[in-house]
Amino acid sequence: MEPISISQPSSLQELTVAAICGNLAQTICEEMGSQLKLRHDITLPLNIATRILNFLIKSLNLDPMQEQDKSDVLLKFFKLFTDASRCTLNKIALYKAPISDDIVEVMIDLAKSHSLTEIDLSSSSDTKADYRANSAPYNHSLFLMRFLIDVCGKTLKSLILTNTSFINSIQQISSLSGKKAKVLGQDQYLASDATIEDMPFVFSVNNSPKLENLDVSSPFTGWFIGIDPEAPPLLRSLSAGGYSEKRLNSSIKEILRNIAFGEPDYPVPAEMPATIAYPKSERKMYKYRFFSRLGSNKDCFEKFVKYCKVREYIEEDDILEEKREQSVVPGNFILHHLNILSMKETLVRLSLFGTYLSLKDLEGTVFQLKNLVHLDLGWPKHQGRDMTTRFRPGGITVWQILDTFPRLRSLDVSGTPWAQVLYEEAEIEDDGRVLKMDREREPLEFLGLWGTKTAKLKNIHLLADRISGEGSLEQLVLCLELYLHSSKVISNVMSNISEFLEETMSYERPEYLLGLIVQIIKRNRYNSTMLFECVACVYYLLQICAKSLDRFKKRSVIEALVMIIENNISTGYVQSQLLRNSMILFSAFQLPQDVMFDFDHIISLGLRIFQEMRDTSEIGMVAGSLCNALVCTVEMDVKSIVRKHNFLEIMINTIKQRLQEKNADEVLETAWSALWNLTDETPKNSEDVIGSGGLDLFIQCYKEFPQSNELHRNMTGMIGNISEVGYLRHHLAKKEYVEIYCALAIVPGSGIEVGYNASGILSNLLVDKSDILKDFDRDVLRGKIRESVLSWDVDVARNINYRTFAPLLAVLECRGEPEAHLWVIWALQNLCDRDGKYVNMIIKEGGVSRVTEIRDTTDDDVLKALASKIVVKCDEKAAVSSI
Repeated sequence: MEPISISQPSSLQELTVAAICGNLAQTICEEMGSQLKLRHDITLPLNIATRILNFLIKSLNLDPMQEQDKSDVLLKFFKLFTDASRCTLNKIALYKAPISDDIVEVMIDLAKSHSLTEIDLSSSSDTKADYRANSAPYNHSLFLMRFLIDVCGKTLKSLILTNTSFINSIQQISSLSGKKAKVLGQDQYLASDATIEDMPFVFSVNNSPKLENLDVSSPFTGWFIGIDPEAPPLLRSLSAGGYSEKRLNSSIKEILRNIAFGEPDYPVPAEMPATIAYPKSERKMYKYRFFSRLGSNKDCFEKFVKYCKVREYIEEDDILEEKREQSVVPGNFILHHLNILSMKETLVRLSLFGTYLSLKDLEGTVFQLKNLVHLDLGWPKHQGRDMTTRFRPGGITVWQILDTFPRLRSLDVSGTPWAQVLYEEAEIEDDGRVLKMDREREPLEFLGLWGTKTAKLKNIHLLADRISGEGSLEQLVLCLELYLHSSKVISNVMSNISEFLEETMSYERPEYLLGLIVQIIKRNRYNSTMLFECVACVYYLLQICAKSLDRFKKRSVIEALVMIIENNISTGYVQSQLLRNSMILFSAFQLPQDVMFDFDHIISLGLRIFQEMRDTSEIGMVAGSLCNALVCTVEMDVKSIVRKHNFLEIMINTIKQRLQEKNADEVLETAWSALWNLTDETPKNSEDVIGSGGLDLFIQCYKEFPQSNELHRNMTGMIGNISEVGYLRHHLAKKEYVEIYCALAIVPGSGIEVGYNASGILSNLLVDKSDILKDFDRDVLRGKIRESVLSWDVDVARNINYRTFAPLLAVLECRGEPEAHLWVIWALQNLCDRDGKYVNMIIKEGGVSRVTEIRDTTDDDVLKALASKIVVKCDEKAAVSSI
């Protein structure tokens, strides 16, 4: 298997396509009712149109089990490109698409309109493809391949059907047609007159003259596909991996038996079963034009039976079943169907990864393809040798394979005894095992050794330039490239990569690896085990490269994390831990800036989890912290956006619940912290907090939890924000509130932050120009502020951030309140010592003149000394800037 190419959104063209797809209505489209239409003055060239369509499809994150709305959007995107006079396509790439009759119809329309050269239906399925009530549990996805070859087979170069499943269509055709269905009266429920004779399809040079690449890797697609050995297509690449069974399962064997020998008579049962589908009249067949293409398939059917040796295989399988002779080793049925030897002159690439192979298959078929350049015979499961030999016969060595194929440049023998034997035969030296070369050889370009110890040999590089295995992080990353479609392998690989990253915390290509993992997440969105490993790897990689990621790569990672969160909201232990780990990863980004493209969606998810799982303390705390971080800015209008998500109500209700439970946990602290951020420089939110009873909750929490220092810090921080709003201060000047501010201003052993916040509240009340403190002894309040400030170390490092000094400088503008000034000047001096940006902020916001005035007029030695230091720092900064 050759490494796949992982594209990154870095070129100007890719960035342009991303911008267009994110703003269709403002760029290339106009809405016509519920449909999209290209603008009359827009013409899209081949490269751009193809990229736009496939970008739009990829952005949907399709899934066959999804709701109908995404299928409808997919149809809109397809129909946008059906007019070939306005745009040109050459490739359609679907992944996990729900293939309904509507999808079949529009894909045929696209194929008729454009000269398609590549069609990719990887992991697409007809299962639950159409949710609408008037649709029968049957569609024509099985015939899509046949229709496409009929329409664009003359231009098609690549057809990729990796893991594509038409099992629903297969079952419906086999159960609702033929003699049995007629006896049961069920044949009338078919959506068309299709029977099992319409199911097989045979590729030939006549119907696919330019086809070079065919991928039918999956345990489904190859059942009814064959190659015409008398006129084979000129394939250069064939992938038929995943056919791991030595024998067919009973249901498929029955269908193939009916194809090969005809359907047996079916006796009338004593009691007729209930009908199982909608009447065909309700299907509204007339609206699908592709029904006209369901012509006779007799010629293809006869070729399939004859050339794919279906009768011979069924008879051979019957003998094995009857005799149950373990000594008789069957060949793989997929090799019967594909007639690989008929293409030995053209085939240069063959992948049979995970496909069972007998010795007869290898010696009689595979080893006869002397022109192969790339050969994949790997086995996906990380198993011991005894288990692997059931699917890969012994007695074959890597040296024999290399000698058999003189042109070979890429070989995958992962998980096979043929690779493991190199390790077992290696020479043992003091510092490890060394590969025992049988002779000097030119190194391959690639050698797959995953699932064996061989990749760890010291000199294994003598066999290939690039090696996949477990010997190094680079080998493991190569495994990700190779086995992206194989969840069996990827889960183990991710576990190994996680261990490497945890140990080293370094990698030369972190952004590239991150891109691979994002793809894996999107392909395995419901595989919790694998997602755990992916999230762990993302964590380590973000530690390495988060700051260097461009916004498109950041967006890609964030979208993957959101997908994990959305698909795993549950109270189950596994899902809860996955939620927790995924939400924690958001801390590696700049919030909320990096998530503004999907802010509403992300904040709603965070609030939902916080609300539903706040009693699961850790999950609730993490979700609350995420919500908190999302509103922790005033540069963007997020504090007003969150009103429609009931942000304030959820936090208030959480506080009430914790009070009722008498539980001062981290969730309660997080809720108050969220209100602190929500009210920062946002008077409307401060009003809402007061209107929601936030001040009463402040008193209740203080009285109920008198020793909770972190809680007091968050509560006084929020009250401090309200105190900065002049017209709201009178709400804070009640006796019972002010007594608490005074008490919190001086709490021995509590650190600085609670006292700082409480002193700030008192300072703002003192400088208010109204008479809100007429019932208080102002000197007592001033004394509390002074005593508190003088107890602090001005050189202490603090976890605080100011965007502007406007609220602090406003306090300085009020004359006659030196204690309030002392609080502000102490804060400015402390901040200026920590970070030069704060010196610039004082200068920019005009604070130097006011600080200088205080220095020159105050009789307070402490205040004068602090102010003097600030002025000196500002003067020094200004002098440097003027040079």
